[in-house]
Amino acid sequence: MENYLPILRSLHHHGVNFAAIGTWALKGYFPEKLQHYVLQDCDIVLAPEEKNIRLAISVLNANAWATTVWDESVDAGTPSPEFVGKYYVRAKQKDLVLDLTYECLLDWQDMQASRQLRMGLPLASLAHIAHLKRTKGRTNDIELLRILGLEE
Repeated sequence: MENYLPILRSLHHHGVNFAAIGTWALKGYFPEKLQHYVLQDCDIVLAPEEKNIRLAISVLNANAWATTVWDESVDAGTPSPEFVGKYYVRAKQKDLVLDLTYECLLDWQDMQASRQLRMGLPLASLAHIAHLKRTKGRTNDIELLRILGLEE
């Protein structure tokens, strides 16, 4: 979890509008219960404005993160059509993977209004995180929600 703190703090510090989701965010809410849970990556939802997406890419690149959309290299100057209908930017640095979704199943305005600050970072609400995990329906996600008492 700590491996992602510097880049998330940098994104937040530079004014990127986002909410952390997924298991990384759940670890922010339940640090003791999930202290031994291994993270495969970190997921965030970006406010879907093009300016915000470009700012996020710029901050990532300035921090030596490689950014791609569907395995094609992108940077802050990538033409707009490259982002439409692609759903997320993937950023990698060594063994770390950060997925930045900007076309989410949930309404951004609703998600933004219910974010919680944890560790000085904006995390999506537990209800939104649980909804996204239930929607994916992966066995390990459903089991994690059960363990945390977030099942429906």
